[in-house]
Amino acid sequence: MFARREEIEEVIERIRENEPVIIVEGKKDKAALEAFQIKNIVVLNGKDIWNRMEQTVEETRRNTKNKPNKEFLILTDFDKKGKELYGKIAKNLDKLGAKVNKEYREFFQKKTKLSHVEGLATYVEHSK
Repeated sequence: MFARREEIEEVIERIRENEPVIIVEGKKDKAALEAFQIKNIVVLNGKDIWNRMEQTVEETRRNTKNKPNKEFLILTDFDKKGKELYGKIAKNLDKLGAKVNKEYREFFQKKTKLSHVEGLATYVEHSK
């Protein structure tokens, strides 16, 4: 059974409140999340993805000394390519000692028909 609009909006609100560092594939994904006033979004498009990820983890550690348990949320798309990328990013973040929150990704993957993060606003708008 898929989540109702209210449930999706509650999850989005929790993401806003928890302020994780969110990793997405592209600029459209970032824009889709920003439409919900979600911040701390890192776009990992390009060839230097792994170095940028390492820099992001280090910057996050420096900037969140008062929040040592700062989480990372990986919202790559839910298609085959996105799932593969998720696995690689999660593995690399784990190697860097970063905490990855899987709860929200699993919610969107299992409780919605969403396939691409960039379609989040449209999906919420058309949910009942």
